[in-house]
Amino acid sequence: MVLLTFGCKDETKVTGVSVNPEEMVLTIGETRQIELTINPTSAAIYNSKNWSSSDVNVAEVDNKGNVTAIYAGTCVITATVDGHKARCKVTVETPNYDLEMSEGSVYITGVDDETGALTQVLRLYEKELTMDEEGNVTGNGLMINLALCSPAGTDTLSEGVYIVEDSHRELTVKPGEMNEEGGKKYVTGSFLGQYTDNGLSVLLLTQGSVDIKKNNEGEYCVECRMIGAQNEIVTVTWKGKPMRYRSDSIDEPEKIIYSNMVVCDTIVEGETLTRHTSVSLTDGKTRVEMLFRLPLTTTEQLLAGHYTLSGEESSYTISAEGSYVECDNQIIDLVSANVTIKVEKNAYEIGGNIRGTNGINYVIERYGGDEYSIVEKNIKNNVILVGDYKNNQ
Repeated sequence: MVLLTFGCKDETKVTGVSVNPEEMVLTIGETRQIELTINPTSAAIYNSKNWSSSDVNVAEVDNKGNVTAIYAGTCVITATVDGHKARCKVTVETPNYDLEMSEGSVYITGVDDETGALTQVLRLYEKELTMDEEGNVTGNGLMINLALCSPAGTDTLSEGVYIVEDSHRELTVKPGEMNEEGGKKYVTGSFLGQYTDNGLSVLLLTQGSVDIKKNNEGEYCVECRMIGAQNEIVTVTWKGKPMRYRSDSIDEPEKIIYSNMVVCDTIVEGETLTRHTSVSLTDGKTRVEMLFRLPLTTTEQLLAGHYTLSGEESSYTISAEGSYVECDNQIIDLVSANVTIKVEKNAYEIGGNIRGTNGINYVIERYGGDEYSIVEKNIKNNVILVGDYKNNQ
């Protein structure tokens, strides 16, 4: 007797799965479906399908294989059927932002203890958002938050190019940073934020610059060229007069509106790499003495340009030795200075911001009346000893 055995193929058992495409590139917000093939096809109706994303912050997937791009990055979408897996690599392109904001607010928050720089937050935002004096935001829209360190003594925004770095130096922008405290996350520094009904989404800004200028109408012109944490390119422009808010703990800077200036050549013992010119500014009550360093090759007493306080001998700086404020018979050393010199028709005009060791910020301005005068003294043998704050005039 011959026994014949017949085998019967199980049409419900999965032998393999595949997806199409195996790779895809999406832009943020784009949705595309992945096609899933199950072998044999008859097994499809007997087995459940499971979809998953390796990073839901990059892309999400629903139970039909529809993939939605969330933000820049790369993830893997996996389809699983009866233990068999197939994968699709998803890349979400890095976005670029080119924004023109319509509103602006500046919040003066404090003074840096180490550098004396004025810390303030500049917020540029769409008209759909509103800000109050405490910095609270309402509405839906985009906003760029810029944490600026402005020159000491600044009363509001200072013109200049601010560079992103975490040094707290003057003319810098603090990079964005995500922090966590008490189980809650919060963002500090500079970032691009989007407010929606679901809350705030942020893009941390880690590189770039902010160029602030002021036009003849008194409007600020701001241009931001920033790079995000994932190499996003963010360009933001704005023109206008910002709402201005000041912390109660920040005093208004004192103004020195000088009506008399004395300029004289100076010899500084021990320094030979630069030429020195001493400038004395008075307003009848307060006197400011500053020792400017110029290129050794110049024959001019002063050169137009921007000068900052420095302990190192280099051109276009103000010597920390020999520069001070005299008020009420007290000598107050300087801890920082950002001063601009303009030269027109052989006349000098000096303006800027300085900060003394007494913690007071001073704004230097030229008196605009007819009494303004400049007295030039060509004294070639004027000598200042390093560490000695009294000129031999």
